[in-house]
Amino acid sequence: MTVKRLMMWLFVSTCLLVTVPAAGGDLPAANKFAVTNSIGMKFIWIPPGDFMMGATKQEEGRRIDEPQHRVAITKPFYLQMTEVTQGQWQAVMGSNPSFFKECGDNYPVEQVSWHDAQEFIRRLNQKERTGAYRLPTEAEWEYAARAGSTATLYAGPLYIVGGNEMAILENIAWYNGNSCGENKSGSNQDTWRTSNYVCRSCSTQAVGQKPANPWGLYDMLGNVWEWVQDWQGAYPTGYVTDPLGPPTGTIRVFRGGAWLSGAGSCLPAFRGGDNPAIRDVAIGLRLVKSTDSLPLAVPAAPVVP
Repeated sequence: MTVKRLMMWLFVSTCLLVTVPAAGGDLPAANKFAVTNSIGMKFIWIPPGDFMMGATKQEEGRRIDEPQHRVAITKPFYLQMTEVTQGQWQAVMGSNPSFFKECGDNYPVEQVSWHDAQEFIRRLNQKERTGAYRLPTEAEWEYAARAGSTATLYAGPLYIVGGNEMAILENIAWYNGNSCGENKSGSNQDTWRTSNYVCRSCSTQAVGQKPANPWGLYDMLGNVWEWVQDWQGAYPTGYVTDPLGPPTGTIRVFRGGAWLSGAGSCLPAFRGGDNPAIRDVAIGLRLVKSTDSLPLAVPAAPVVP
């Protein structure tokens, strides 16, 4: 082997080294495996791992449809760093269905049905000449929202005041305790419906303002509910791998709570859902970009003897 070929082989071998965080472990907030597509959508690499999905019996506000069970996520995937914005929707669809469209391109798109989300995905895949974009499964969404934490919230324990105000949620999410609605000061939850609503004080909020979770994902809780792929149905029992939800149903699931939601709805375990044709000012989406390969580590600088 010539010296030139040897140097090339060493360089390629170094480039193919893969850095894989421990399953379920923390990733840095500034995730170095982020990728950006042609319209500026940023995606964070999510490692495979397993976690306890659902709520413990001791969790305040736990519902009967949230029993804890262990779930394995066996394949890495990319999850969008923020919710799909109005500007991103406009770039793909050529229109903006949002009620709060006057607030700006960086606000989350809303008033989109599950079916609308599928059409957005179809057109984005066509635009990018790929089949990689899709909605996350319910399990993938909760796994990413928890970001390796076993607590009710990744930021700490749950404590709700008066059924609505949660101090710890104030710091990480837009919900109806800090985004108008039926908030902690008792204002009318229908204020936003009037013609003189005020962006930022009585509406959705621009994405990415609150701190990201430990895996670098913004607004996983609050701002807008996020459609996921699954039909609504009972959780499986026991240990399951890459669950996809029921094969059929009438209700599609959305997750994460919204700017009009009470604190008890803005929890990783809380399950929302509605008719897949429904459009609402509190429902948007966040996409997965699938990958069959792991991200490559940045090659180390060559050692000069």
